[in-house]
Amino acid sequence: MAPGRQWESPAATHTRAGTAAFHGGEGRAMTGDQQAADRLRALLERARWAPSGDNAQPWRFRMHAPDGIEILAADTAEEVLYDYHGGASLLAVGALLETLRLAARASGQDARVETVQRAGHELCVRTRISPTDDPEDPLHAAIERRTTHRRALSPKPISESDRRTLSEALPKGYELIWRLGWGQRGRIARLLWRNAGIRLTTPEAFPVHRDAIEWGARESRDRIPAAAVGMDPLGLALMRWAMRSWRRVDVLNRYFGGTWLPRLQLDLIPALFCGGHFLLLAPSSPVTIDDHLAAGGAVQRLWLQAAAMGIQFQPAYTPIVFHRYVHSGERFTRAERPWRRAQRLAAFLEDEFGTETLPRAVFMGRMGYGQPPQARSIRWPLAELLVD
Repeated sequence: MAPGRQWESPAATHTRAGTAAFHGGEGRAMTGDQQAADRLRALLERARWAPSGDNAQPWRFRMHAPDGIEILAADTAEEVLYDYHGGASLLAVGALLETLRLAARASGQDARVETVQRAGHELCVRTRISPTDDPEDPLHAAIERRTTHRRALSPKPISESDRRTLSEALPKGYELIWRLGWGQRGRIARLLWRNAGIRLTTPEAFPVHRDAIEWGARESRDRIPAAAVGMDPLGLALMRWAMRSWRRVDVLNRYFGGTWLPRLQLDLIPALFCGGHFLLLAPSSPVTIDDHLAAGGAVQRLWLQAAAMGIQFQPAYTPIVFHRYVHSGERFTRAERPWRRAQRLAAFLEDEFGTETLPRAVFMGRMGYGQPPQARSIRWPLAELLVD
């Protein structure tokens, strides 16, 4: 998924129109001395490493020295089918806020959210930075090295002690449900195989997939580098050729089993070869903006704890998204076949985790023991993320 792709050009969607909804006109110029501005800039240098769907980074920052930071974000619910009601973008902003808090605590400061305002698809979060005597949170040390691993990992199950440590990193009320052994991983592998079949045959998803990859790269500051996708050279070459148009993808899918190779390499094999799959549950079903932001903070804490322990991590968020579409009766595609598949997937997910559990589900993924990936997404330079 790629919420926020419109942010690739730092042109001022927010500075022209979006922020006017919050400020009643042009944004304020940064005030305060240079030393205070440098302190805020140092925090944002670390906070910008927060995760977002397909590395889209759906935010910009405005500094108000000596102690204020505004996060200006936008969801893409109308353009990106995986950003269901803007939920994926809100999770990303929540992860960003948690990263900012961790970075601040590491420098003897506290980052407190003062106001959260939403106007349509635009979000403005005002934070205040202030001194604190609270100790630093050791998770801050993993901010820059947290990555996504999309290839096969050790099939050794995540140990009980490691699962306990991961759970202890979560905020109060959040919990993890695990699927660990070969049999349990096999059931999740079947679920993800079906899920991939929906993603790859839904025409409305094609622009998201097409724009998410930077071909011929091992690092990408605004997308996923091709070397980090998780496919072998033949698979990547075929994918690159097909992604030039939906017509090519559709022909491959219809007549040449075009979904089989990516589903095998990107979904089935990684799902079987890992230490376990997890479902992250919130204390209650997320409803408000604050609920979703808090859930994003929980996701980031889990991910950072895994990184701190040397455990590799890969999100698998889209099954939750498809379940929400089916549960609400909202069609995400004009095509009949992927919609019917989504209905079967939702039933499979309910059988696996329970109808009473799934409303609390906010994230899903896999973890495993193994070496870090050799390719990764990086980030836009901070200078490209700051607005006046």
